[in-house]
Amino acid sequence: RITVLLCTNMTGTDRLPMFVIGKSKKPRAFSNFIPKAHNIQYTANTRAWMNAELFNSWLSYFDKRLSRRVALIMDNAPVHKVMVPLRNVEVIFLNPNTTSHCQPLDMGIIASFKRGYLSKLLFHQAVEVMAKKAFRYSLDQCLIFARDAWYSITNTTISNCFWEADIRRSEQD
Repeated sequence: RITVLLCTNMTGTDRLPMFVIGKSKKPRAFSNFIPKAHNIQYTANTRAWMNAELFNSWLSYFDKRLSRRVALIMDNAPVHKVMVPLRNVEVIFLNPNTTSHCQPLDMGIIASFKRGYLSKLLFHQAVEVMAKKAFRYSLDQCLIFARDAWYSITNTTISNCFWEADIRRSEQD
C-alpha cells in the first residue's frame, strides 16, 4: 500500500513531484532505485497514510520552493493542520462535504492519473504475457508507472478541471 499526494497549478505547467508514502523506509525494491533521481518524493510510516507531521513536512517543502505567493486549495481532512510558518502559501480549506464538487483534482485529474497508471500497468503486463514471462511488479516499477502517468496528464485536462471546479484566473491574478 502507498498513498500518493499530487499537486499542480491551474495550468498544469508547474506540477510538483509525486509525494509517496509507503510502509517501509527502505523497501527491498529500492536497492538500486533512488526515488529522488526519478523525480519522486518518498517517505514512510507504519500505515502508509498521511499524518500531520508528514503533511507539514511536505507543506514546508512546497513553501520553500516557491518564489511567489500562491493559494493552496485543500480539503479539510483532520491531518491537514498547518503547524509550520508559511511565507509563500496561503492554505484555503474547502467546506466539509464539498471536496468532490469543487476540488480540481477530484474533477478529473485523479481519475486521469489512475487511468494512465492502469494503462501503463496493463501494457507492461501484456508485454510480459506475449513474451511468455511471469509478471510481477515491484514498488519501484509501480512508482515509475505512476510518475509517468502523472506527467502524461495534459495541461488542457488540468485547466479544464480547474475550470469545472469554478476556479478561474481573473485579470488581476
